[in-house]
Amino acid sequence: MKRQDRSPVVTLMLLVVLASVAWLGGGAVRVGLLALGNTPGFASGVGAMSATALFVLLVVGYFVYESLPERDRPGRLD
Repeated sequence: MKRQDRSPVVTLMLLVVLASVAWLGGGAVRVGLLALGNTPGFASGVGAMSATALFVLLVVGYFVYESLPERDRPGRLD
């Protein structure tokens, strides 16, 4: 499915999924830091920064992948 064939609702749902994945990743970082004995404030701050960075990287990666011509995308079998 090409990007121009998608409705804005599908793109919005994709952003929600990417945000939830980033939130889970940030939570995992927070739990890991708490398990290592860091303070809750520090662990929450680093977890939030990790979630934000992961979300930005996922969104940038998605739009870079979508900007590639279809024949140059990885995983294509010809």
